[in-house]
Amino acid sequence: MVTGANGYIGSRLVRMLLANGHSVVCATRRVTSEVVCGWQFFDLATPVAAEFTKGIDVLIHLAAQTQVRTDEEGRIDIAAAEALVEACYVNRTQLVFVSSQSAQQNAPSAYGRTKWKVEQVVSKWGGQSLRPGQVYGAVPAGLFGTLVAAVARLPVLPRFLPAPRVQPIHVDDLCRAICSLIGRAPITGPICVASDEPVKFDEFLAHIAQQRLRVKRAFIPVPMVLFRGLTVLLGDKLAARTGVSRLLSLSAIPTMKTKADLAALGVELRPLWVGMHGSGDGTRRALLREGKALLTYVLRHPPPPTMLRSFVRYIESADDSTPLLLPDYVLTFPSWLGLYDADFAPEQFRRRLDAATALAEASVVGFHRFLGGQVGSPFRALLSMGGAVFLDCWWRALRLLARPWGWGQLR
Repeated sequence: MVTGANGYIGSRLVRMLLANGHSVVCATRRVTSEVVCGWQFFDLATPVAAEFTKGIDVLIHLAAQTQVRTDEEGRIDIAAAEALVEACYVNRTQLVFVSSQSAQQNAPSAYGRTKWKVEQVVSKWGGQSLRPGQVYGAVPAGLFGTLVAAVARLPVLPRFLPAPRVQPIHVDDLCRAICSLIGRAPITGPICVASDEPVKFDEFLAHIAQQRLRVKRAFIPVPMVLFRGLTVLLGDKLAARTGVSRLLSLSAIPTMKTKADLAALGVELRPLWVGMHGSGDGTRRALLREGKALLTYVLRHPPPPTMLRSFVRYIESADDSTPLLLPDYVLTFPSWLGLYDADFAPEQFRRRLDAATALAEASVVGFHRFLGGQVGSPFRALLSMGGAVFLDCWWRALRLLARPWGWGQLR
C-alpha cells in the first residue's frame, strides 16, 4: 500500500512496484489512474482504523502536507502517522516512511519540525524512516516542478550569498531505494539517500536551465540576510505564507552523509547532468553536443548530421561512453578547444579528438577542408604551413595566460 500514490514520488513508485511484480493498493483521496492497482480512500485529516492495513505486507507512507506553515497545522500529519503506525503494528505490516532532509527537532520551518516528529512516532513503533535530498527529474512536479517553472519564467535567477547547498537525487533512484527496503529489517535511525557531494543551489538551477530547458540564464547575487530582515518585518505567519521562510530554510538544511546508506541499499545514483534530462538519461544528448564541438573544431564549420551520428555510434561502441562534459564556452565556441594542451589533457579527450580527426579526414567535407578540394601550389602550401605555425604559437600563449584561471583544463 502506498499513501500519496498520486503525487510526484508516489506515481513513479507505483509504476516501479508494478514493474517489479508487486500487487499495489493506492491509498489516496481520489481514485488513481493506474487501473491495475487496488484503491483505498485515505486522507491525512481522517485517521484510519486498525483494519486499514489488514492483508497488507508493506505500507509506504508518502502522503504529507507540503504547505505546513505552523506547528498546529503539522499536527494533522502527526495524528495521521500515529493511526497508521498503530494499524501496522496490529497487522504486522512493515512501515516505510519517506521523510525529508529538512527533518530536525529545531528546524527553522514547521515542515521540517513536523517531519522530525513523525519520524519519532514511526521509530517508536518499529518502522523505518528514509530521508531523501532534493528530488528531481521525470515529469516536473512538486518542488522540482516549481523550480522548473521559475527558471523557465525568470530571465535572471538569484545566486544566494552565502550559497545554500542541496543534495540531489533523481526520483527514480529514490524509488529504487524505497523498493530495496521492502522485506528487510529496519535499520537504526533514518536512512539518508542523496548525492554525497552537495551542490550549490544556483548550480542546481543552472542544470535545470541548461540540461532540462536548454536555455541561457544570468545570475545576480542576492544576500540571504535580506530574507532574514524580511522575515522580521513580515512576522512568522506571513513569512511562511509568502514562501520567505522556505527560502531561509534552504541555508539551514543539514548536510547528510549518504555513502554508507546508499551502499547498504545497493543503490548507485545517476549524475545530476544525466538525470536532469527529461528521459532520465542525458548521455546521448551530451555526446552529440560534445561531438558537434570536436568536429566543428576540426572542420572549422558544423559537421553534417550523418558524420555527427557516426561519431556518437563509434564512441558508444569503442570507447567509454561517459561524456567529457566540456565547458559551455567550448560547446558554444568550439575554436576555444585550442586552449587544451593535448599533452596534459586526459587520455579520453585525446582519443575523442583523434576519432573526430580521423572521421573528418575520411569524409568529402574533410577533403575540402584540408586540401581545398584540389592540389594546391607550393606557394599556397607555404602560406598554409606558416598560418598553422602562427596559430599554434597563438594558442600556446593563450594556454599559459588561461591556466591560472582554470581555463583549458579538463577534470
